[in-house]
Amino acid sequence: IRERTGIGERRIVRPGDEAERNSSLGAKAALKALEMAGKRPEDVDQILYGTCTGDTLIPSTACWAQKKMGATRAAAMDINGACSGFVYALSIADQFIRTGYSKTIVVIGADILSAFTNWEDRNSCILFGDGAGALVVERAPENSERRILSTHMQTDGNLWHLFHVVAGGSNQATTP
Repeated sequence: IRERTGIGERRIVRPGDEAERNSSLGAKAALKALEMAGKRPEDVDQILYGTCTGDTLIPSTACWAQKKMGATRAAAMDINGACSGFVYALSIADQFIRTGYSKTIVVIGADILSAFTNWEDRNSCILFGDGAGALVVERAPENSERRILSTHMQTDGNLWHLFHVVAGGSNQATTP
């Protein structure tokens, strides 16, 4: 696996364990990021949560994480961009910071892909695991080397068939 993909370790959550839900992993990562940044949950204006394997459809996983973090004044939303969700969330955070709408944003990327992985498909199952990461985004001086210079995103919806989950949306209900 390491030779073909570069993946050296995969982690899998324990299903049903409250401490290992998507939002629990994300909240833990966010609290660590806030600690490293010298911030408190009360300082957070927004939580942008990149995930395609949320705790629930409604409310967003960002809302669950907000509750678990104690970030009571933060707006919270999910960004479902699959593998690109964290990068999309970071780009959106950059825009909110640049416009002055928000001062402190927590960006979380977390997924529990083991819940959707077909472990019989050896072509793809080796790629997926569970985990979370987070960072704090704030305005930096124009000449700072510690700022987002720019972001560029693209999508090609014509390639949907290369990587998708058939059921679970409005096209086809989830079944056992």
